[in-house]
Amino acid sequence: MLPISFIFIVGEGKLNMFREKLISSLQLRAKKIVASKDNDQCEEMQRKQTNLSDRNAEIVKVQLEGKIIDQRKKAAQELVSYDVHKKFVIKQESFFYIEEGIERRTAIFQEGEIISDEREPVDYTVNMDEDVVTVIPEHMRVTFHYDRLKAIQYAERWWNDYNPAYRSFDVDCTNYISQCIHAGGAPMIGYPNRRKGWWLKNNNWSYS
Repeated sequence: MLPISFIFIVGEGKLNMFREKLISSLQLRAKKIVASKDNDQCEEMQRKQTNLSDRNAEIVKVQLEGKIIDQRKKAAQELVSYDVHKKFVIKQESFFYIEEGIERRTAIFQEGEIISDEREPVDYTVNMDEDVVTVIPEHMRVTFHYDRLKAIQYAERWWNDYNPAYRSFDVDCTNYISQCIHAGGAPMIGYPNRRKGWWLKNNNWSYS
């Protein structure tokens, strides 16, 4: 069995019952991650294991950190939303590195037991026809907080698809990576110079 670490932070006013049940759920998921041949893994982990195998790499340690975000009642059920921060220590030949990600999940409890535990979809819908995106002019400098986990979450969501909130191009690599960085908190910058920065505004966009 590979080393597995668990941390679960319970918000104020949350019941320990939820914490214990969710830890058990995370333990089960971690065992499926370790058992790379387990066909019951989610599509994301199947894709990850295939990618690692193609690169002659393997997971040597898993750490899952959970944090309860919200608790609410719905009829006879309790709905608990929580974030899971995933860290994988990867060995590729003689090198070690860390891959990480974050996901929001909702567990449904009934009579003290989890009857459902599903990943919540991430919504990045933006109306391109409206000026809803703040773009920093090219002559201005700004400071901002960058959240790499949100960037990773965006990358995991759109790695194999196009976000309809943005224009798609035949060669879309720079556009996709820029979207990931923007999801992490980096502002669009360069407007109105189409040759500077990466931005979209009023159905117009930079060359990049």
